[in-house]
Amino acid sequence: MLILLGGRLDAQMYKLKYKFELKKNQTQEIVVKYASFKHLLRFRWTLFKGHRIVLFVTYRKNSNQYLLRDDDYNQNSIKLDLRSVAVGYNVLPYIILQFKKFNEMTHKAIFFFYLFDKTDMVRLKFVK
Repeated sequence: MLILLGGRLDAQMYKLKYKFELKKNQTQEIVVKYASFKHLLRFRWTLFKGHRIVLFVTYRKNSNQYLLRDDDYNQNSIKLDLRSVAVGYNVLPYIILQFKKFNEMTHKAIFFFYLFDKTDMVRLKFVK
């Protein structure tokens, strides 16, 4: 399940922070491993105009499209649960993907990726 978030992130809350830049239609892939499962998380952007970016996210056979803004904390990020609620844990690991800004010189979008995993349930591998 993905939802829009707002607000600031405290450095002591997340386990991992990763910054990356993507060109238009360039895909970032992350392999998410937990227990005996392995899933591929993919995201890319297709359009930037007037502080808004169109982002596509695919995880566990679910594809979603989002419109994020770099000038509004209420609309600059999404949350993605990495495990299903059916697993039975009280605190599920999740990520927040935040659109930070668009670099007009390089035509790249800058994103921050935050992993929240208090119980060390997941392992991530960033694929270039």
